Amino acid sequence: MAKRNLKGRKPAPRQNFRPYRKSNSGSHDRPGRWVIGIHSVREALKVRAEAVEELWVRGDGPSTGDEKLGLKIHQFIEKFKIRPKQVSTKSLDELGSGHQGLACRVTTSPKLDWEGLAAKEQALVLVLSELEDPQNLGAILRTAWLMGVDGILTSKNRAAQLTPAVSKIACGGAEHVPIEIHTSLQRALTILKKSGFWLYGLDAEGVIELGQTEFSPKVALVVGSEQRGLRSSLRGECDQLVRIFQTEKEASYNASVAAALGLAEISRQQRRLRPS
Repeated sequence: MAKRNLKGRKPAPRQNFRPYRKSNSGSHDRPGRWVIGIHSVREALKVRAEAVEELWVRGDGPSTGDEKLGLKIHQFIEKFKIRPKQVSTKSLDELGSGHQGLACRVTTSPKLDWEGLAAKEQALVLVLSELEDPQNLGAILRTAWLMGVDGILTSKNRAAQLTPAVSKIACGGAEHVPIEIHTSLQRALTILKKSGFWLYGLDAEGVIELGQTEFSPKVALVVGSEQRGLRSSLRGECDQLVRIFQTEKEASYNASVAAALGLAEISRQQRRLRPS
C-alpha cells in the first residue's frame, strides 16, 4: 500500500461539523427526535434515559412479544422515574408504522468525537453518499452498531434522514452510532485524511477484491447510492476502490448488504490486529 504524507496535517475544528437534528411536524413539532419500536426505545432508555423527555405507551400496552424484554423496559422506567403517557394507536401511527405500541422522544443523539477519532490508532468510519432508501439506512445503522463503527457521515441532499421509521429499522443502532449530515462529503473526506484515515470506496469497478484488500488501521468506507453508485468526485478522493465478488456482472448488491460485507471484513482485520 502506498504511503500518504500526513506530516503537519491537523484535523479541522469540530465546529465545522453539525450533528443532524430533526423535529417532527404538526403536533410533534418539538426539539429532539422520536424513537419508535420496542428494541429502539429500550436502547434509548439504556444509553441516555436522562434525555428521554416523553415516553408514549399505547393504551393496552406495548406489543413486546417477549416477557424479558418487557420487564427490562419496565425496569428502566422505574429506575429513571419516567412517567409513561398513555396514547391512542392513532397518535403513535402518526410517528411511523411498526411502533409496537411504544415510542419516546429524546433530546440528544450520539455525538461524533472528531478529536477522539484523530487520536485513535484504529478506527472505522462509514461514509454514505446519497443513500435514499430509509430501509437501507436503518439496516446499515444496525450493522454499524454491531460492527463497532465509530461514526457515520451522510450527505444532506438526496439522502434518507434519521426518521422514527429509520430508528425502528435500526433496532437500537441509531442510539449508539453517531450520524452527521454534511453538505459536502468531499470536504469531509479531506478532513478524514488529515485525521489519518485511508479512504476505501466500494465500487463494482474496483481494482482489488474485498477479501484481498489489506485495510489500514484507520478506515473510512465509502458507499455510494443505490442507483448511481459512487460519484466521480468521491471516487477520486478514495485511496483505493474495492469490489465485492459476485457471479453475475449485470446485477448488483443492495447498498445495505454491500456495506455489511465491507464492514464485516474490515472489522475482522481490525480485531486480528488488536492486542489480546
